[in-house]
Formats: sequence, structure tokens, C-alpha cells
Amino acid sequence: MPRFLAVYTMKPEDLASFRSLPKAEQDAVDAVGLEQWAAWEDRNAASILDRGGMVGKTTRVTKDGVAAAVNPFCGY
Repeated sequence: MPRFLAVYTMKPEDLASFRSLPKAEQDAVDAVGLEQWAAWEDRNAASILDRGGMVGKTTRVTKDGVAAAVNPFCGY
């Protein structure tokens, strides 16, 4: 059976725009989104092998050391 990986992305400026909304508005958007996500996950549960998760802060490791970095990945 084929396996697929979904990677969720968000532009830093979109996240900043969302975070600039009043907390109550952020919570309202999150509540709707989480409800829709849970319903989608329930409908497709038989096909989901790994529910994935959110990713944390990004760092870049090079021969010169470790430094903060930015990428568009927010979850998988």
C-alpha cells in the first residue's frame, strides 16, 4: 500500500498576521479549524498510519555551529 506524507506549511508573515489578531479572535479561528480537522481525521482514520504532529523551532547545524533558522514547515 502506498504511503504519503503531508507537510503543512505557513509563511512567517501569515503567522505574524494571525498572531496580531486579538486573542479572542485567534481562539475562535482555532476552534473552528480544530473542529474541522478532527472531523476530517475521523472520516479518514482507517487510512492514517501516523497522525503526525507539530514541528518546533528551527535550527541549522553547520560545520560552523548551530544557528537559528526559519522554514515554512509547521507540522506533518
